[in-house]
Amino acid sequence: MKKVIKSVLGTLICITMLCTSCSSDEKLPIQPETIVPETPETPETPETTETQIINIQMGSSNEIIGDMDIQGKFLYFATVENIYKLDLTVSPSIPELITKVEDPPIAVTAINNTLFYIPFWMYELRSINISKPNDKHVTNNIQGVIESSITKNKDELFYVSGRSTMDHKASFYRRKIKKDSPSTLITTIEYVIPKNLVVEGDYLYFTNEREILKINLTEPSPKPTLLYTMSEVSGFSGIDHIDGLAIHKEHLYFSQGWNKNLYRLNLKNSSLAPEIILSDENCCDDGYANGYEELIVRENKLYMRQTNRYSLLVLDL
Repeated sequence: MKKVIKSVLGTLICITMLCTSCSSDEKLPIQPETIVPETPETPETPETTETQIINIQMGSSNEIIGDMDIQGKFLYFATVENIYKLDLTVSPSIPELITKVEDPPIAVTAINNTLFYIPFWMYELRSINISKPNDKHVTNNIQGVIESSITKNKDELFYVSGRSTMDHKASFYRRKIKKDSPSTLITTIEYVIPKNLVVEGDYLYFTNEREILKINLTEPSPKPTLLYTMSEVSGFSGIDHIDGLAIHKEHLYFSQGWNKNLYRLNLKNSSLAPEIILSDENCCDDGYANGYEELIVRENKLYMRQTNRYSLLVLDL
């Protein structure tokens, strides 16, 4: 039975990487505090940028790279059955297995010597001692189903419960990294599917399908503020969700499903059209859902996974 479940989960996760979560016909629009003008059809294109590629040598073509995080010189990432770390200073680089997992992780983040993850279909936030991978714990019980996301900021974790198909609510939490620290509810928002959590300053940024939003962490039960809405991709409405989000200084970087471009949005004036930073000419017309996803900024570099390819693209910022 367990093998059948893992097979089904593997299929679901692979489909998720080709098209983000489908919209629900019952979903109601968010009522944000700020309404932004419609997206201009032709974003500005800046000068050419310098990039490099880090190739990842996976042992099996069946192991699709899922959610990932960077801590120090290592990239940590999950597949359906395993969690790996990868030395970013070497290319090509062979992943080192940290541990096998019973339940596929859908969200991971690493802090110091601890890796936190949320398993598929499980109501738990789990942790692993990276140096002693058999040292596993259920860190918190959380309310959530399929859609979950997690991020870090200094000595805190931020995570969101998944959308329930019954009530369409998502709850945002924060907790100190110290063992046995309690989780604190930040806010609960209806009719959203939060993904791509990023904390910058006093704000928690996240995406909801084609929208980019933020909440003020200094306010009690904050309401979301809409920053930007991407236009629909013709022929792919409902699966053209934002697939990656990262922030560097005053700029926000993002990508979109079934869209070959990487975008940069000025946070000081989000009413301006986003710039196109990169374009993946192999995207979309040859079976790839999008050019870039899983965006992470570390030390003035932007790391991106190229969809369905075992490589990371690194952009100097």
